[in-house]
Amino acid sequence: MTLRFIIFSGIWLLLALFAWGFFIGAGSIRQVSGLSMGTNWSAQWVIPPWQTRETSTQTSGQGGTSLIISPLSRPWLPVAVEIETLLARLDREIFSTWAEDSELSRLNRQPPGVPMPVSAELFTVLRLAGEISTATGGAFDMTAGSLVNLWGFGPRGAAEPVARIPTDAEINQALVNAGTDRLEIDEASSTATRLAEVYIDLSAIAKGYAVDQVVALLRNRGYESYFVEIGGELAIGGRKPGFRVWRAALEAPDAETSIPWGIISNRNEHIAVAGSGSYRNFFVLDGASYSHQIDPRNGRPVQHELAAVYVISDSAAGADALATGLMIMGSTEARRFAESNQLSVLLLKADAGPGPDHYASPGFHPYQLTGSFPAGGDVTMGFRDPVQD
Repeated sequence: MTLRFIIFSGIWLLLALFAWGFFIGAGSIRQVSGLSMGTNWSAQWVIPPWQTRETSTQTSGQGGTSLIISPLSRPWLPVAVEIETLLARLDREIFSTWAEDSELSRLNRQPPGVPMPVSAELFTVLRLAGEISTATGGAFDMTAGSLVNLWGFGPRGAAEPVARIPTDAEINQALVNAGTDRLEIDEASSTATRLAEVYIDLSAIAKGYAVDQVVALLRNRGYESYFVEIGGELAIGGRKPGFRVWRAALEAPDAETSIPWGIISNRNEHIAVAGSGSYRNFFVLDGASYSHQIDPRNGRPVQHELAAVYVISDSAAGADALATGLMIMGSTEARRFAESNQLSVLLLKADAGPGPDHYASPGFHPYQLTGSFPAGGDVTMGFRDPVQD
């Protein structure tokens, strides 16, 4: 009797465990998308099966964005609206260099030497940008905006009707008005002070920061499985229903088409992925090509074989800025920096010649998938919008 009872109990226990495993592996995906920071964004998160579901399709819009919700349960509509409101505020009210009334635009107009109180979001990004600038030896520099404008790639340069090459005197003057040592931030008073006529451009870190903030919002609401993307900068966590992994396609450095170079998986971890490249946003003058990737150390567009960089980290903001810094460095310096700092990076070359066409660090390999690309929308392209990086 005891043996039969043990066997009977064991069978029921196995069935219960199987049912529970199936139950927690179920669920449904909610997805929202819209426009922010001059690019597309999307957010997906998994709703567990024990929460009531009522499917609908709704459209909303705030702050000049277009929000598409499909399909979405009405009880979770506030989450979608929260995401849209958050992104609209971070863009238009804080980080935009195109909106004259944004906080960053006001800081760029603040007279040198006069402190300006700044929000917690702007202070956090300014501090992180300064730290990464120091770590990369100035390859990443948030104060390089005057150089970007000078070469016609920023909001001030957008009015320039014909591409031209700045003079050495113009470049030298822009370099005088650049450098993170010309921006002082005070944590005690939450102020930022321009010490010269620096022009701050946070486009190479703000999208990543916004991704981090959307993830924080979702996790605060109890959603641990998600896929958030803004202009190709990604954050991925947990698994999809059915215990399927999230997958992201990394764009190949091809100026004519948007095709995947390879696919990565988050392996049920929280990861952030950011990219930077020089193969899309450029101009050609007198047969020479000039990239929007301006080296803050010499004030000129980069001239090397490195075409794209991808960084995997735990912070999208940090990955975003590091990808730009590594892109500025070039393949040799970037590889040395990645190895000495144990970064998870992928470096793609435009023309490798007889050598390898890419370098993947040891930390990058575990996330890389091999084999054929999946069909039918199972992946989202990373770094598909290089203009804003």
